Amino acid sequence: MASNGDPNGRPPQFPGDFLSRPNFPYRRVIKWSLIGIGIIILFVMLNIAKNVYTEWLWYDSLGYGAVYTKGLLTRVWLYFAGAGLFSAVFLGNIVLAQRLARRDEPAILPPETIVLIKGLTRIGIIVVTLILGLIMGVVAMDQWDNFLRFTNSTAFVNGQGVSIADPLNGHNPSFYIFSIPLLRFIQTWTIGLTILSILGVISIYGVGYSLRGFKWTFTRAVKLHVATLFAVLALLVAWSYWFDAKELVLSSRGLNGTLFGANYADVTAKLFALRFMMGISVAVGIAAVFSAYRRGIVLPISAFGVWVVSVIVVLVIYPAAVQRFSVEPSELERETPYIERNIAMTREAYGLNEIEIRPFGTSDEMPSEEIVKNPALVDNLRLWDHRPLRDTLNQIQFFRPYYDFLDVDVDRYEIDGKIRQVMLSAREITPERLPEEAQSWVAKRLQYTHGYGITMSPVNEFTEEGRPEFFLKDIPPEGIFDIQQPEIYFGEQADRYVIVNTKEEEFDFPTEQDTPEFTTYVGTGGVKLDSLVKRVAFAWRKADFNLLISGQITSDSKIMLNRQITERVRRIAPFLSLDPDPYLVVADGRLFWLQDAFTTTERYPYSQPFRDRFNYIRNSVKVVVDAFNGTVDFYIIEPDDAIVNTYAGIYPDLFKPIEDMPSEIREHIRYPEDLFNVQETMFRTYHITDERVFFAKEDLWSRPAELFYSSSQPMEAYYVIMPLPGEVEPEFLLLLPFTPLNRPNLIAWLAARSDGDHYGELIAFTFPKDKQVDGPAQVEARIDNDVLISQQFTLWGETGSEIIRGNLLVLPIGETILYVEPIYLQAESLRFPELKRIVVAIGANSPVMEPTLERALDVALGKLEPSPPLGGLLPGTTPQPDATPTPSVATPTPPGPRPTPSEFDLDALIDQLQKLLDELERARQAQSQ
Repeated sequence: MASNGDPNGRPPQFPGDFLSRPNFPYRRVIKWSLIGIGIIILFVMLNIAKNVYTEWLWYDSLGYGAVYTKGLLTRVWLYFAGAGLFSAVFLGNIVLAQRLARRDEPAILPPETIVLIKGLTRIGIIVVTLILGLIMGVVAMDQWDNFLRFTNSTAFVNGQGVSIADPLNGHNPSFYIFSIPLLRFIQTWTIGLTILSILGVISIYGVGYSLRGFKWTFTRAVKLHVATLFAVLALLVAWSYWFDAKELVLSSRGLNGTLFGANYADVTAKLFALRFMMGISVAVGIAAVFSAYRRGIVLPISAFGVWVVSVIVVLVIYPAAVQRFSVEPSELERETPYIERNIAMTREAYGLNEIEIRPFGTSDEMPSEEIVKNPALVDNLRLWDHRPLRDTLNQIQFFRPYYDFLDVDVDRYEIDGKIRQVMLSAREITPERLPEEAQSWVAKRLQYTHGYGITMSPVNEFTEEGRPEFFLKDIPPEGIFDIQQPEIYFGEQADRYVIVNTKEEEFDFPTEQDTPEFTTYVGTGGVKLDSLVKRVAFAWRKADFNLLISGQITSDSKIMLNRQITERVRRIAPFLSLDPDPYLVVADGRLFWLQDAFTTTERYPYSQPFRDRFNYIRNSVKVVVDAFNGTVDFYIIEPDDAIVNTYAGIYPDLFKPIEDMPSEIREHIRYPEDLFNVQETMFRTYHITDERVFFAKEDLWSRPAELFYSSSQPMEAYYVIMPLPGEVEPEFLLLLPFTPLNRPNLIAWLAARSDGDHYGELIAFTFPKDKQVDGPAQVEARIDNDVLISQQFTLWGETGSEIIRGNLLVLPIGETILYVEPIYLQAESLRFPELKRIVVAIGANSPVMEPTLERALDVALGKLEPSPPLGGLLPGTTPQPDATPTPSVATPTPPGPRPTPSEFDLDALIDQLQKLLDELERARQAQSQ
């Protein structure tokens, strides 16, 4: 008799029965599927192995192979720990659910179909476990840095070596920075494991009961299994509330979101609410387990409902009500203790509590004795601004279009027995500027491999044409220093890999003849390509088949990777924040880069964040990079910093004490401008230590505005060599003045010291509040309002020249302020600025503009009459010769009223205009060549 539904007598077909047909090529499908999966897995594994191998070769070439393997092994260990733990717990719950789901009721499907479904279920369980285990293992692996920080954590101490404790919980900041991130991850990772286990268990129970007619009558064991998982989830949620309570010190709700750290509402309401929710969550977990022994689901649903209501009422409404009805009507009274905490912890986190405050008396008079007493200041007064100087160097010192000066740095050197402030710039190579037909693979990778030489110029000297004087210049370098290795293989521009020691000689430098000089690299930098495996690995990594087939590469060839300074340092120590501007140092006839590195965190309790980036910073590390060999050395200069000490415990072979830095390099370390900018920004507010003044914002400071390229911009901090007020010895300082918020007059200035045992000291000098001291914007206005200077600017503008006003320097000398601003001229058609005039103002006296600094000072002191504009004579005056300061003059004649020109010498004016036009034509010709 035929079966129902098929006239041929075949049994009814069920889903999946086609797999059992004799002619179905399942073996072939499975075979090729496995082969395809195997090929994919093999490719992925080889790709990972290639990356690991080439990375290890690069680290090992620098002597930091152990640093790389430490991180790599920690990642691998955490991956297998995370994947293994997840798989064990997840599969354990699945297996338990399969056993508990077995019932004696007859199934509604044929036995062979049930067998097939169970088989597919097992395959599905294995596949799902493998995929989820892979994901959870990768998630765990990403916590390798937090794991190492947790296991090597170091306590924070203050300047006296005493452990710091947060005002709310009494924990050291290391608890929030090193411990909580890993513990919080464990909690969230476990929540994920628990939720996935609940979903898996429910799926198994659903399949098991569905096969028996959807009779959803659970046994006590099944209910207890599911309830236990929900109870674990509830306890993990309670743990998260514990973290939230601890992390109230990282709250940002105070004073309408402007005060970091737990405020009044947090401590009195939010903290209570979180503790209450911890109790509710534990109670929900207990109720979930207890409900397994009762019929129905009223108890767990009721418990969950109580938890939801508590979240809304206790956790949300209650703190908001306290804030609105208790804090806001009496905000100062309520928040005063918490403002005090914020001030104290912020000043500690940014090192502001170490700033020494000194009063600075002022006078508008400056006798010439003060100039005589400060020859180091006058000899090192920076007239060259780094931006116009860079443009000038790229006109007169580049020599070939493929050379480029990217930046100009400020430093100091002992020259002829005196400390001189200088400006240095590296001549780096940019093969992309070669003619397009010359940009071959050989040219970019094998020939044009390095920059060559540097320029060094005094900050205050320039020629009659307005161009810089040089201590070092040209190719090969000529000057007062003997540069034995001028080649720059590692620099700020070197963002591409090159190969050295090939059969193709490297371009070294151009000569006056048609044939340039060539060279072969003799340094220690790079990874040797002495095996086919290495060439294959790097060719694959760089997607450059030429690396594999080029006949120019030999077993002695080396590939140079990560040649850009900040990128090179960042790859070795990614946990350090880097100053964006490494600077060049000449030492022992060689070139080195000094890179400032900072330790930062955004988890310092009660400390106000800096632009939402971090709320703690230390310049803990100085990094030295050899421009020729590429070696990288890390020196700890802040031994009390807990973050760098933690990493020193993780990587014991990475750091060296600052005492091990070669003395020729160490004498050039300077206070980093990046750190100074962070500290001065915070100090503008956190110089206030009184809670009431802080609340009212009565004494906020701001960074002054200055004119640059005729546009107003915030003033830049500047390096200068001078003695601090009240001291005799000149030193290398970083300065910045302050003005009151929304007011132009000076209120204070901040100095950072860089020399010797005083390195890192900060001193703030405050002006008397009852005396008006002009700020930069007011001095700029005085310059604009000066009749002689404004007419000079007008005449220059009419000749087609662009006037560039450099950095206005605000310098304290004796008891007065000296203002100095360089003036550059630049043709509108060519970026070729030349230094033409110096503007000087003393105190509240009128500004003067002269061709040299010495003459400007003499005119400002009343020793000389002002120079006529553009060579013309002022009415009623005779030409005055240039003069230098005369130390023997004790008290100069005060400057009298300055005459106003009513007419100009037309012939002299025409001669001057012709000179300017001739200079413009010469500049255009130089550019075209």
